[in-house]
Formats: sequence, structure tokens, C-alpha cells
Amino acid sequence: MNSDGIRTQPWFTPVPDAVRQLTTGIFEKAYEDWDASLTTAYMQWNIDHVDWKVMEPQLTWLPPLMTSDFRWVEQCWPDNAHRARFLKDHHWRIMIVGQRGAGMFNHKDTLRVSSWQAQVQGRKRWHLCEGDSQDDFMYQAGDVNSFAPDYEKYPLFRQASCYQAEVAEGEFIFYPRDWWHQTQNLEQHTMSLSGSIVDAINWETSAAEFRHECAHKRIMYPDEDVCEGIERCVEWWEERFGAEGADKELAM
Repeated sequence: MNSDGIRTQPWFTPVPDAVRQLTTGIFEKAYEDWDASLTTAYMQWNIDHVDWKVMEPQLTWLPPLMTSDFRWVEQCWPDNAHRARFLKDHHWRIMIVGQRGAGMFNHKDTLRVSSWQAQVQGRKRWHLCEGDSQDDFMYQAGDVNSFAPDYEKYPLFRQASCYQAEVAEGEFIFYPRDWWHQTQNLEQHTMSLSGSIVDAINWETSAAEFRHECAHKRIMYPDEDVCEGIERCVEWWEERFGAEGADKELAM
């Protein structure tokens, strides 16, 4: 959701094509009439495991928790093709580039994982609301613009108790599972690095959501090989994050 109220569905294209189209403002296929130079463009690069490993030596400044998924991704899927399928389909590791005013509409993540985001360039405004205690005031995903709420249309939102912060270049933000969040870029050239986390706190609910996704294919449409790998992940999580390993993992 951009600041001007325009909402669009995601449109997937290779990164080189996306960069070229974003630079020229000439888009192919979907959004042919959208001039990126006249609005708030937002580009999301779903990073696969091979590219992420190339980036890894440059990510030593990330806290260990934010790269802890390296341990289980390679255990769950023995080859890069299926790792890439999982990571891309589930938007697991993302580079986000956008112009001033662009951002994601108010929502909470389907898979019930925790998330982090590191601000690489520019500044970004965040609005965050805890899920369980605030759900009754949030309406549906995308209904309320948290930065300029219409209280006449959404009066319950006035009762919400939330947080708002600006994240500057070099800073991080972390939010647990089920938290509502909305973002807005504050500078014309912004870049963020984002990732999801399965940990000792959320692994059971996350495992249930992954299994539900494999059974019903609601959003990600994982294939059989990806789902087999998810079962290996659940075994790994249970061994590491279960009662015996929880204290050690939480200390991270």
C-alpha cells in the first residue's frame, strides 16, 4: 500500500528485468500503464540460498539470531533447487528497494513466524501492534492506514495500543509472530534487508502453519518436495527447540 492509497497485487519478474523496468519506468506485462517515475515504486527481491551464501561474508554485522536459519535450511533440503523454491515461495529472505512513500499495508504474517529487518539505506517508518491483545481493533489486513487512520470508518482502531518508530540506516527492527505491521519509506532511495525466524518460542505454531499450507495450499502453493523438506524441518526444530534445547536457543 502506497501513501496515495493505491494497492496492487505482487508481480513476479527476474531481478535484472525489475531493475531495468524500475529505472526506465517502462513496465511490461502487468502494470503496463504504471509510470514508476510518477508514483511510489516498491521492489522486493526474494533471495535464494545461493545468492544469500554469496552475501553471507558481508553479513557479519547481523546478530546470530538473524542468520540462524542457515543451520536448518541446508538440513531440510539437500539441493539448492528446492531450497530456492522454499525461500522464494515463502518470501523468507528479502531485499526491499523503494521510493519515498512506498510501503507495505497493515497486516500480520500468515506463517506466524518472527521477522527482522535491517535498514541498509534511507529511513523507514514502522507501525507495530501486538496481535493477541489488539486483533479486535485491527479490522482486516489493509483496511486501516495506520499512519493516517480514518476513525469514522474504523472507530475501533482508536482503541488500539501500538508502537510507531523510525528506523534509520544501520538500525534493525524485530517483531514477534502475529504482530500487525505497516511500513512507509521516508526517503526517495531506501533499501532494507529482511528475513523470517523460526525459534524456540514460535516453532510449534510455525510448524502447524507450514503443514496447513502444504495440505491446503492457501498462498504459497508448495510442491511435494518442498513439503517433504518441511517435515524434516519440523523434526529439526523439535530436536533443537523442544524442552531440552529451548534454554540454549533462547540465550541466543
